[in-house]
Amino acid sequence: MNILIIANIDRNIGDDIMVKTVANSLKPNTVYLLKAKEDCTVPFRNLENIKFFKENDYTSLKAIKKICSEIDLIILLGGSLFKVPTRRMILHYIKIFLVFLIFRLCGIKLALINCNVGPICCKLGLLTVGLIFNVFNIATVRDSESYRLMKKFKKKNLFCFPDIVLTHESIKNTKSKKNNFTSLGICIYNPTLLPKKGEKDYLNFFTNFINAYIDLDDFRLVKIFAFSTGSEGDHLAARSVFENVKNKDRVELVEYFGDIDTFLYEISNCDLFIPIRFHSLILALISGIPCVPVSYDIKVSNFLRDINFKNYFKFEELKEINISYFMEKLNYPQNFLTLNMLGEMRNKAGGHLLVLQSFLTR
Repeated sequence: MNILIIANIDRNIGDDIMVKTVANSLKPNTVYLLKAKEDCTVPFRNLENIKFFKENDYTSLKAIKKICSEIDLIILLGGSLFKVPTRRMILHYIKIFLVFLIFRLCGIKLALINCNVGPICCKLGLLTVGLIFNVFNIATVRDSESYRLMKKFKKKNLFCFPDIVLTHESIKNTKSKKNNFTSLGICIYNPTLLPKKGEKDYLNFFTNFINAYIDLDDFRLVKIFAFSTGSEGDHLAARSVFENVKNKDRVELVEYFGDIDTFLYEISNCDLFIPIRFHSLILALISGIPCVPVSYDIKVSNFLRDINFKNYFKFEELKEINISYFMEKLNYPQNFLTLNMLGEMRNKAGGHLLVLQSFLTR
C-alpha cells in the first residue's frame, strides 16, 4: 500500500517525532512525505520505508493528479491543523475541504490523526472545520475540547486520545550530574505573531529571569532550548536571550537540528523544566523532569485542563509578572507538573495508532 503522510516537516522536534512514530507503525508499507528542505529531512533518512514526493504542495493541480493516481491512503497528521482566528482564514479551509473531497471521490482512504481544533473565530469557521472532519474516514483528536467541538459534525469514527508523542520512548540519562549543581531547562518560543514590543518584553523577561536565577548561588545551571528551528525560528529568539545573559559559563544553548536522541538526552540532564511549546512539556514529562508550565496556545491549556492541572502561567502574562514571584514558584514542588500526574494518559496515547491499524485492515 502506498501511503502519503501530510505533516509539518520543518525542523520541529514534536512534529518530527509524530511522523517517525506513525511511519514506523506502517511498516512494511511505503510511506511518502511531501518535498521538504534537505536539512529538514535529517530525522527520516534512516527509515527505509519513507520516500519523498517531488511536490511540496498537496493542493496544487499537479500534486492532486499524482496523488490520485499513486496513493491508496492519505494521513493528515496533527497537531494544530485547524486554527481559524479570523474570517479571512475560512477561505483557506474551504480550499482544504474541497481538495480532500476530491481525494475521497477518487477512492483514496483518508485518516486525520492526532490533531486539535481551535481557536476558531465564528460559527462559519467551525462549520468549515467540521466539514473537513466529516470528509475523512476516521479522525482522532488529542484533547477533549476538540472532541466536543467536532462530535456534532462527525457522528462516527471520531476518537479522542492523548497526544501521540506520549508513546515515544524516553531517554534516561545515565551520566552522573555535576556535584551539587541544579540544572534548569527553559523552552524559548519565538513569538513572531506578537507586536515587536510584546516580543521584546517576553525575551527581556527570560533574560532577566535567568540572570536573577543564576545569581542566587554558585550551583545553578540553565539550558536554553530551541525546539523548532525551521521557519518558526525558535533558535533566533533563544540566541537573543543567550547573548544578553550574564555568566555564560553557566548557561548553555541547546538547538534542535534533527538529532532527536541527542536533544532528548539534553532534556534528561535537567532537574526542572519551564516548557512553553506543547511538545516541550510532553517531552520533559516523559523524561521524568518536573515542569512549571507556561501556556502559549489553546492546545497547551486544553491539555492541562484534561489533567485538571490549574497551576500554570499564561504566555501573555509573563511581561507583567514580577520575576521574584515567578522564581518563588520554582521553590515549591506542589507547583510542579510531574509524569505521575498524567495517570494512564501515556498508555492511552497509543490509541491513535490502534485506530489507524484497525482502519488499514478493513
